[in-house]
Formats: sequence, structure tokens, C-alpha cells
Amino acid sequence: MYPLSITTYKPTEISHVVERMWIAETNRSDFNLLMLSTHFINVLFPLDANGITIDGNTYHKPIIKGTVLKPFIMKIPAHSKVFAIRLYAYGLYPFRDAFNMVNGKAVASETLENFFEEHKSIFFSQEAKDIESLITTTLQDCYVPELEKKIALFKNYYLQLLEEPCCTDLISCFCRDNDVNYINLNRICNKVIGITPKKLERLIKYRKAVDFMLKTDMNFTDIALNAGYFDQPHFVKEFKHFTNSTPSEFIKFLKEEQVYTTKEVTDFSTF
Repeated sequence: MYPLSITTYKPTEISHVVERMWIAETNRSDFNLLMLSTHFINVLFPLDANGITIDGNTYHKPIIKGTVLKPFIMKIPAHSKVFAIRLYAYGLYPFRDAFNMVNGKAVASETLENFFEEHKSIFFSQEAKDIESLITTTLQDCYVPELEKKIALFKNYYLQLLEEPCCTDLISCFCRDNDVNYINLNRICNKVIGITPKKLERLIKYRKAVDFMLKTDMNFTDIALNAGYFDQPHFVKEFKHFTNSTPSEFIKFLKEEQVYTTKEVTDFSTF
């Protein structure tokens, strides 16, 4: 039996903001889940008294992992569950009462923490589909359409990156087609996710490359070209920047550690 199972759900409501919800469950042993650099935002709900451990810190309440530029390990204790909401890069912005900004970082608001404590026992005992319905209803109550409209420029740029990560000059094309200068685009990107438009573009290309690595038999040259890199050396350099290892070292690590060996985990972990 594989020590970890991950089930994902595509929400029928608020799917323009929430990319998916997922639940990870361990059985007889602890599991170190590798979380790669990502443009997605994960709101993690530990559903066990032991909590979850990230970078040596143990959390028992909801934790928000925003745009991540370096991989990290999330330790999930044996016989435990973690429920999570995976949002698009702009996904936190429209939820007025669920999240707050503290020292430039998003944190769960008192409203969300109270909701978590109130329903914690329900989360652990119910099926993930029922939890999804409960959280969806709560998020809908916090959703403010006017706030999402304020970041329409960033949202449009981001969605275009997801659709066309291989474009060689997307930023210039986007600015020209939308009659906006780079300074304004840079300002809104930093406001919403704290990184530049170029950094976001690099991050999405990297995630696309990881997707190809885990789901296809492409060689590194083909992966590089299909993900939008100039050549294989460019791909290797960028991959090492976001993963702290070369593509070959990463593949070796996956095989030796038996990480991402099920379809469910692979699908969850990539683009």
C-alpha cells in the first residue's frame, strides 16, 4: 500500500478563482510530501492533532503558502489528513473576510480560523466531497466581485501565461495588445503576488517543464523547446534555479525516494 493518497476535486462553483481542492491522507507512516515551486496558492487545513510540519515549524491551524519560489517538504504524520484549497495566483485577492495581509504575507483571518475550529471534527469525519461543499459555501460568502475586477489586468496577464507559456516575448505582446506599459503591469504583479511579471513567466515555464517530465517520455531537449526555453542549457539553468537540482538529479531523486509514483500524486503536483 502506498503511504499517501491524494484526492482532488474541481469545484463547480467559484472555479474561476479556485483551481481545485485536494485532500492528502497518510496511513501507517509519516510522509514527507515534496511541494515544488509554484504559482498556485495553497491554503492548508491540518486535520489531525499532530498538525503538519513545514521548514521545522508545526502548524495546527490553517496556513497559506502563496507563490513559492523554492521547493519545500510538508511532513504529514501517520494516520492524518490535510485538506487544501488550491487557488490561482490572483485567488486570495477577492476574498475580503477569509484572508488578511500581515507584513506583506497572506494569513488566515480570524473568520477563517474560527470556521476551521468550528468544523474541524466534521472535516476529519466527513468525505472530502462534503468538505468541499462546506468550504465552497463559506468562500462564496466572503467573495467580493468588485475586488477581483480591480486586478483584471493581472488576471488577464496571468491567464494568458497559462495558455501560452511558450511565447518568446509574451510580456511585450501583452502590453502592446492591452495598451499598458510595463511599469503598470509590474506594479500590479507585485501588488497581487509579490513578484515581477518576468519572474511569474519564468515560474510558469518551469512548472510546464515539470509537467512534461512527469507525464511524458520526452527527452530534455524536447521538454525545453515545448516549455518555451531557448535550448536545453537554458532549461537546465532555470530548472536548477527553482528546484535546487538539475533535471537529471530530480528524476533520480523521484525514483530513489519513490515520490510521485501514483497518477493521483502526479496530477496533483504539476502544472
